[in-house]
Amino acid sequence: MRSRKTNESQEDYLESIFLITQKKGFCRSVDVANELGVSKASVSVAVSKLQTSDYLYMDDDHMLHLTEPGEQMAQKVYDRHLTLKKRCLKNQELPPNWRSRKPVGWNTSSAMSRFQS
Repeated sequence: MRSRKTNESQEDYLESIFLITQKKGFCRSVDVANELGVSKASVSVAVSKLQTSDYLYMDDDHMLHLTEPGEQMAQKVYDRHLTLKKRCLKNQELPPNWRSRKPVGWNTSSAMSRFQS
């Protein structure tokens, strides 16, 4: 059985693939690299790890596709980031220029700690 434990970086990749696919109808490694501002080599390493964990696969045309567990995890991460963004906006804790940006790349655990007493 393959491990399905993810770290924050992998969650950011899953979320990006999810959002790019929703927006464009497909996702390539270069799209992820551009979205996250990382190298194609970094995307390749992340994709390999996510494939090993059965979160995604790459087809013959090199398009990235989330598996059912990958899509579920990506949706969970996206929902968590939206919740954090809404809490920050409600509390006026986001700089104005961040208010229209999606929260990919946030360090979720440190962001959550701001809301725990």
